[in-house]
Amino acid sequence: MSQILVASLSLKGNTGISTLGHRYSMKHGRTLNAKCDVHGLEEGPPDTSVLTRDQGLGFYRCMQTIRRMELKADQLYKQKIIRGFCHLYDGQVAIPLIQSGIERTDHVITAYRAHGFTYTRGVSAKEILAELTGRKGGVAKGKGGSMHMYAPHFYGGNGIVGAQVTKSIWC
Repeated sequence: MSQILVASLSLKGNTGISTLGHRYSMKHGRTLNAKCDVHGLEEGPPDTSVLTRDQGLGFYRCMQTIRRMELKADQLYKQKIIRGFCHLYDGQVAIPLIQSGIERTDHVITAYRAHGFTYTRGVSAKEILAELTGRKGGVAKGKGGSMHMYAPHFYGGNGIVGAQVTKSIWC
């Protein structure tokens, strides 16, 4: 039987987010309530999680850094300083932050949008941009480009659609 988990997340109360010109503050953390409909499982994941102000600001800063790095990569690509493919994270900068729920020693594999995951695994924006521009200071000495970035316990991008599935079998 297939085991499927469907979740909808709702955030209640003040979140530290500016909405429609109103500023809200998050002093002691907020509880995130996620009601999950569980199909084919006896028990689902926890349905609450606490997000502190410092965690929220850390996530925001990380997303801002990834976004600014991607905007620079886009600019360099359009100037033809980045050669070959350059798979950007437009609209997806929050995705690599899911790693906050795993350990640094856990293994991560992604497909061809690897810049954000590479950054959240500890590689600097400078090293990522060096890789994209083919410089020796890059994570793969400038030879891997956009799709072949690696870090400890991170088996970066791949240009073949679905290749990350077979790579994950060996981890």
